[in-house]
Amino acid sequence: MKIDKIQQAYSATVANNLIANGRHAAMTSNIANTADSVSFQGGLDKVAKRGWLVLRDLSSTMKNVSEITNAIIAAVGTGIIAPLVILGSPGKGDKNDKDKKKLQALRQPISAVFQLGFQVPATMLVNKGINRLVYQKHFPMFNDPDLGTLIPDKKYLKGQITQAEYAAKEAEFAASGSALKSELENIIREEYREVGLTVTDSELAKKVAKRKKNFLRDKIVGEKHKVLLEDKVREMAAKNPVIEDVRLVTNDYRDLAKHKFASEFAQKRKDANLSVFDKILDTMGFSNKKLNKLKKDIDALADEKALELLRSDEPAIFTDHSAKLKRFVQNCEEKSRDLYGKKKFWISLFINLFMIVASCYALNWAHPRVNELIMRKKAEKEAKAQGVTDTQKVEVK
Repeated sequence: MKIDKIQQAYSATVANNLIANGRHAAMTSNIANTADSVSFQGGLDKVAKRGWLVLRDLSSTMKNVSEITNAIIAAVGTGIIAPLVILGSPGKGDKNDKDKKKLQALRQPISAVFQLGFQVPATMLVNKGINRLVYQKHFPMFNDPDLGTLIPDKKYLKGQITQAEYAAKEAEFAASGSALKSELENIIREEYREVGLTVTDSELAKKVAKRKKNFLRDKIVGEKHKVLLEDKVREMAAKNPVIEDVRLVTNDYRDLAKHKFASEFAQKRKDANLSVFDKILDTMGFSNKKLNKLKKDIDALADEKALELLRSDEPAIFTDHSAKLKRFVQNCEEKSRDLYGKKKFWISLFINLFMIVASCYALNWAHPRVNELIMRKKAEKEAKAQGVTDTQKVEVK
């Protein structure tokens, strides 16, 4: 456990506010979250403020970018930008240098074509295949020992929205005095207010029209996920499981405990008497017997201290059985989601490694042949032009 890094990520003020307000969202430092919380206080003109709004919108969009979109963006860079950089780079300027640059530049768009041809289909098939195994076939490898079958994640649910469901939600949005439309408008107004601007009616209408689709789809997914969560709670209630209080602790409380009781965690590490080699292994993400013991001790201490924070913050949850069950299911889902994500990552990586090897072989086969074809066509064109020139010379004589 990298305690030092976790301690740096949390300030004392944030820790106290989390306890006082009962907030349980993990604190991150990405640009989207920063943009959402920044409030301008004079000194910046409207251009800078509007620029910040654009940056926030862009960061929000990039959070939802898929692997396939990333592959397409990378291919565009490889196929268009890279050749221009190669051709425009400085060199000797002679014919051999220019021919060499052209040959290198030609390789880039061919590489981009194979990159898309191999990686995109592979990514699509992997995603669909794993989702089918998890949510339709309920493959045991992806099941949680407590939760059982996984609750479909929001990204998967988004892809399962039917036209009828969206049309119904859109009609609700368009109805007179729609609460949905008012909610979206208020979100947009608040974003402008945070940077000290007032949104005009025309700007508001444009923003609403632009964001309506994603907003409605998120609403549908939220409702679906809530129903699935409630179904799982009822399923667990039927089994009448005995839930230990420590099972109600969430990761954000553990992280908070590591900050609030940092000295105790630091002492645990000190007592472990790690050697330089142990520390290097820990930094690299590897482990040994001593590091495994330290991890268990730190995890136990994190659970103990996090439970203290949870009890001081939400005492009702320990007496309300339905609330206890709901928190238990949410924790199970969070842990199983993390494990599922890791398994999916390694499966995708393994398959994509094969795709990279295959695309490299294809590129090495195609590049010289395409180059040869271009050179042959160029030679034929030059020969034809030379033949015309010779004919013209004969006629002049």
